[in-house]
Amino acid sequence: MTDRPAAGGPFRAAEVLRVIVALVLAVGLWVFVADEEANEILVSAPLELRNIPPGLEVVSQSVQTVDIRLRGASRLLRDTPREEFRAGLDLTGELPGERAWFLGAESVEAPSGVEVMRVDPPQVLLALDRTVTAAVRVSPRVLGQPATGFEIHRIEITPPELTVEGPQALLRDVEAVTTEPVSVQGLRESYAQALQIELDPALRPTIRRVDVRLVIGEERESLELQVPVRRTADSVCDIRTPELEAAVLVPKSLAESFAADRGEMLVAEVECAGLEDGSHELAPVLRLGGVAAEEVEVVSLAPATVTVTVGRSRGEANPEDSPR
Repeated sequence: MTDRPAAGGPFRAAEVLRVIVALVLAVGLWVFVADEEANEILVSAPLELRNIPPGLEVVSQSVQTVDIRLRGASRLLRDTPREEFRAGLDLTGELPGERAWFLGAESVEAPSGVEVMRVDPPQVLLALDRTVTAAVRVSPRVLGQPATGFEIHRIEITPPELTVEGPQALLRDVEAVTTEPVSVQGLRESYAQALQIELDPALRPTIRRVDVRLVIGEERESLELQVPVRRTADSVCDIRTPELEAAVLVPKSLAESFAADRGEMLVAEVECAGLEDGSHELAPVLRLGGVAAEEVEVVSLAPATVTVTVGRSRGEANPEDSPR
């Protein structure tokens, strides 16, 4: 009896193995070819502005983000991080003003082998302006009213002015910057707080907070007073302007005392020591007697200077001129 190879023997297994290997190779080749086939994708990227000239800044920009259509091998497009696709404009040498820029393939950075098909939108409108600085005063926003019988005597701001930087067109019309609101509703005494500056985001102050002190006190009354002029104790001179006219604000509880006690509550002093012989015009200094300086405000003083004579030009002593 003759022996025959069993069905499915070694030869049959080898044929199956060859078929499997061929299939694997075919699939691998298909995957490789598919990965290398051209494909298109759409990515979004921020529009970067590069090399802005010194002394200039962007004040308006019509487009912040662009859509970029790219074509390339599927594998390359899939494996490249999205941040490597970048859009930008080079502003080297630009001048102040407004102009439109075309956004084409040259505006996009992409890896080798990737083609930029289109950028959308195809243009951007930019405006450039000069960067300038200016000193502007600080104006606090005060809300409400103090308690009955009290008022705001004055507002102290530290610093009273700020240096602000920004576009020339925007900064030239700014005379003052305001603070966040501060309330004095119902207050009977002075109050202090650090306040945030409120300003257009395009403007940049040197500091963002200022110290504000609200001096609160008794309600005051306006008085017109004749203020005597006297020399200081160590001065020797004749005063040719014996009185000044002063408009003052005084607490209501002291108004009668100021009006009646002439020369006791308020006096103008001049310092003559060290002056050469002859006639001089001096600015007097107001002195308060028995009253806190914060409670009285001198609105006006006339005249602003007084005439004094020193040495041989002196005449008869003024009875109101004796030092006290």
